[in-house]
Amino acid sequence: MPSPKDSPVLALARMHKLAKREGTLLLILSGVFAVLAAMAKDGPGALAGVAASGTAVLELHGATLLAACRRRSRRYLVGSQLALLATILVYCAWRTTHPSDLERIEPLLTTEMKVAIAQLGLTVSQFFLLTNRLTYSIVAAVSLLYQGGMACHYYFKQRVFSHLLTGD
Repeated sequence: MPSPKDSPVLALARMHKLAKREGTLLLILSGVFAVLAAMAKDGPGALAGVAASGTAVLELHGATLLAACRRRSRRYLVGSQLALLATILVYCAWRTTHPSDLERIEPLLTTEMKVAIAQLGLTVSQFFLLTNRLTYSIVAAVSLLYQGGMACHYYFKQRVFSHLLTGD
């Protein structure tokens, strides 16, 4: 006998709650990121924040369609994750190939830090470039796993309650 946790109605409610929570959190974080980037006169960062906010709106719209039991919800939920992934990957690629603000960090380094960098056989500039590339590569990899996983979750999980969804 299936447990109450396996109920299609409960699965639909859980997915709606997840999509609504994820979309709201993304809208807040990306909006703050966009404003902070704009205040710092960081055009690419502000643009990425605005684009990510747009993907949050797509996810929230998908959550609304899901609450109304519409089949179209899958298109919006999966599309929002893939659009957010593309936004993050483009931003990471831009930051990796255009490391413009690294010089502003150098005055913040202490003498001990500079000695430690020199012991690695790197100049401060080389260290900053390496750190920049490593940081954005990790962000891109984590985003690929998380956003890709969310897109798969939204795509495949709807099969559990697809019979509850109405046409477009």
